[in-house]
Amino acid sequence: MSKVHVYVNFGASPMQLFGNIMGVVRWAVCLSLFIVFQSCLQKPKQKTEVARTLPKPDLLTAYLDSAKKENKKLFMLFGFEQCGACKIFHNYHKDQKVKEILDRYFLIMYVDINHTPGATELFKKYGAEAFPSWAIVDTSVNMLFGSRTRVPGTTNAWQTIGYPSKESSILYYLDALKKSSGRMSDQECRVLNEKLKSYRQKILPR
Repeated sequence: MSKVHVYVNFGASPMQLFGNIMGVVRWAVCLSLFIVFQSCLQKPKQKTEVARTLPKPDLLTAYLDSAKKENKKLFMLFGFEQCGACKIFHNYHKDQKVKEILDRYFLIMYVDINHTPGATELFKKYGAEAFPSWAIVDTSVNMLFGSRTRVPGTTNAWQTIGYPSKESSILYYLDALKKSSGRMSDQECRVLNEKLKSYRQKILPR
């Protein structure tokens, strides 16, 4: 900071001396106001810099916190934009009647493998070998059901259920919802069954 020199002529008349003193006072007041003004300008910048360094909340953690508050299970749905079956399964979950039922018991977490932050790690842990893929976990991140399951009637053969289009996969999907929710009614399952069959017409060849 540069030094400022103030000269007062003490040999001047009383009026001149008073005027000199008042000039010094005005200068000191202006300098004080300038310093305060500068400090006020710097504070928002400091707050902004601190805010930028704060870590963004983890996506899975945020969903789990909401699921705990709402006493729901987390339903993770994996897909990507170019996947036709993924879009149909997504539209099925956005159907008003389907949404009304599932929202009572589950928090739906849509994971785009190409765009969702952390999608690759989530898919490796909870996804299956194909798309769409889904998983149901509790609030302790224990996997309850998922797309990868044993082939009925076998002990070591596995299959991946994406969109539940076949009768066996529909039954598995509905059983997973009913058991993991613990409260879903048979009537609600029948509604979901009909909706699955309605949307599957866009997947199965005619």
